[in-house]
Amino acid sequence: MQQENLVKIQNITPSQVASITDFTFLKTEDAYFRNKLGAVNVYKTAFQEYLSELKELSNNSKKPYAVCVRHNEVTHTRHFLDENNLSDIVIASVVGFPSTSYTRIKSYEVEWAIKHGATEIDMVFNYEQLKQGKIEDV
Repeated sequence: MQQENLVKIQNITPSQVASITDFTFLKTEDAYFRNKLGAVNVYKTAFQEYLSELKELSNNSKKPYAVCVRHNEVTHTRHFLDENNLSDIVIASVVGFPSTSYTRIKSYEVEWAIKHGATEIDMVFNYEQLKQGKIEDV
């Protein structure tokens, strides 16, 4: 049985791999704070490059299943996908990332993301609270 699975994996194409993966951009402006051109400007450029790369991948038969972005980029991403005939790509949004955030913040991020076009949510939960048995808080 393992040999059969190995053969199937060896025969998988890049297009098939892309069709089940998320193409992800989770950086924030903070990631660029030391740049002399300004963190916000560099961030915006990096995000545009990400979207351009998405379009290029999609044009080369390597369209991903989903794009995964922060809640504040969902609207921009939705417009980009619609304008480039890529609206069949799912928008996933992360909430409480990279830290676990407070429940109210997560709730806000989820509501915002869904309202603006996300159809999947990736949520980080508070593992320390889980270990302490604080299930309601998690």
